[in-house]
Amino acid sequence: MRKVHTHDFADLEKIINRKLRAVERGYGIRNLHRTPNGQYRFELKLGVDPRHESKLHEILREVLRELPADRAVQAKYYLPESVVERVKTLARERGVTQSALVAECLTERL
Repeated sequence: MRKVHTHDFADLEKIINRKLRAVERGYGIRNLHRTPNGQYRFELKLGVDPRHESKLHEILREVLRELPADRAVQAKYYLPESVVERVKTLARERGVTQSALVAECLTERL
């Protein structure tokens, strides 16, 4: 799935890493990006200490909740049946939802 990057994510990585390192020096993330279907993904490096798990979740929720997000809204379009079938097939092959596939295609073209 194509990654959707913005220049804001470098600053967000720094904010998250500063907060994570306050919990444990070796904690950190990298390659923060957002997928077309709105999920945030990143690589997280840490040695899991069960005592810190709830604090880690709290930090990530706190920072990611504040990000501006494109809210999903329902849209109704009339498409030719052949296009709908192609969308269904391609979404199934890629293992994504039809909505995510359509959003990705429209994002690339608009």
